[in-house]
Amino acid sequence: MAEASIPVDLRNPGQVFACLGLMEAAEVCCGRPEGRFRVREGAFDIRCDAPSHPVKVVLNFLAKCTLAVEVPKGSEIRDRFKQPVIFNDRGESPSRVPKADRLPVILRDEEGAELYISSWCDSDAGRDPVKFWGGAAGFSAAGRLAGQLAALYGISSSDLGVLVADPFSFESANLKTAFRFDPRSGYTALDMGFSIDQHSTIKMPKYPIVEILAAIGLENARPRRNGSRISYSYGVWHDWLPLWLARPALGLADIGFDVESFTMTLAEPNDYDRVIVEVSSQ
Repeated sequence: MAEASIPVDLRNPGQVFACLGLMEAAEVCCGRPEGRFRVREGAFDIRCDAPSHPVKVVLNFLAKCTLAVEVPKGSEIRDRFKQPVIFNDRGESPSRVPKADRLPVILRDEEGAELYISSWCDSDAGRDPVKFWGGAAGFSAAGRLAGQLAALYGISSSDLGVLVADPFSFESANLKTAFRFDPRSGYTALDMGFSIDQHSTIKMPKYPIVEILAAIGLENARPRRNGSRISYSYGVWHDWLPLWLARPALGLADIGFDVESFTMTLAEPNDYDRVIVEVSSQ
């Protein structure tokens, strides 16, 4: 059994979601992960049955995988940013009405390991998608994810090895878009006094590993929505939990283990986007 530990800021929802995403990806790449948070130390521990280092294996997968959007067989809908297409034989989609900006995405490596991401489709299925970005006039879900993955494709094996110790600190100032899970990249023009989008010389850093893994983490779990679209609570657990218990623990379900709660408050700078502006513990 291999075990690893990485730093995590528990008041950064994106990093907490990404810890669950790390477990989801490790399940595919390594097999049967368990994870726990060490709150006092600000750390997340993960272990797997396989002898391979779970964080290193997952980062290698992200750095080498290919991306394709899944489209119902017979449908003419395509991603507006022309991402590769995989047709499913079911002739169906997670969305009742498939939309070009919110098609499911499949990540796959040369060994056949495969991750399916469709959480942004869930608003059509009646489940809160925890979607903080607008896609109608901007980048699609697949386009955003492709850009974040591209930030990893050029990293050397030695640099990737360094990131294993602290993957959530990896930043890129060249990314145009994100899923807005990491509040380190968020801002509101009202608070800043101006809009960064109108100044090409100013670039907010993006954290692609956090954003990618957070999107993966929300495939089978959700933070608890507190009655409005600007308040959510999420949980971190102290005991070693398998993936099937870690998923409901994130949403503060009563699973029989101690779960610590954090609440995030969001601002709405426009009709489409939401920005995490405050996180408090309870």
